[in-house]
Amino acid sequence: MSMYPDTLLLTVSALILTLAAWQLVGQAREFLLANGGPSLVRLQSIGVALVFSVTGMMLTYAALCQHISWHDAGRYIVLLAWGIPMVLLDMRNCWLPFRFTTGFWLTGLLLTLMPASPLSLTEALVGSGAMFIALSFFHGAVWHIRKEEGIGRGDVHLIAALCAWFPWQQACLLSGWAFLLLVLTALLTRKIAQPYAPWLFALLAILAGNFSQPTLSGAL
Repeated sequence: MSMYPDTLLLTVSALILTLAAWQLVGQAREFLLANGGPSLVRLQSIGVALVFSVTGMMLTYAALCQHISWHDAGRYIVLLAWGIPMVLLDMRNCWLPFRFTTGFWLTGLLLTLMPASPLSLTEALVGSGAMFIALSFFHGAVWHIRKEEGIGRGDVHLIAALCAWFPWQQACLLSGWAFLLLVLTALLTRKIAQPYAPWLFALLAILAGNFSQPTLSGAL
């Protein structure tokens, strides 16, 4: 493929990714407004949208250079797109609304029906279902003992939904690293209530940035 079509495709991709990012930022803003939440912080909105757009461009370029397949690139871009409203809502008010975590889960299930999917629909359903049951039990046990949440209900749904995108072993590893970063942040800031989604999707964006064929195809 010549340089001109490559440049044109990257330019068009950048425009589409930017428009999609701001549309998703708008969904987060509208949800906060409709439910009496605080307004979004402009710097946070720009930062999250920028990370998504740049990562999406990196994935598009990797697919053009045939480092990864277009299927893997598209799948990962869709995954990160779901992160935009969840990250912003979690950062702003520690909210992970059911409509977004469920949409994230259903999209993962839907993509398992594609021929190149690394997970079957059955594997995704069993993995996410088992994770949801295990984390719900943990959530209930902590509440019973401490009379407060050790992990938010929205976090339970988010981690369970991740098992529709990744094999459960990799979902556990990613979730564990994100939780470790959350705990370290809580210790450093001395603030117990911390948003979980930003750490999880930051790790996913970093993984996407390392777009070698073995890394990305192994993850998705």
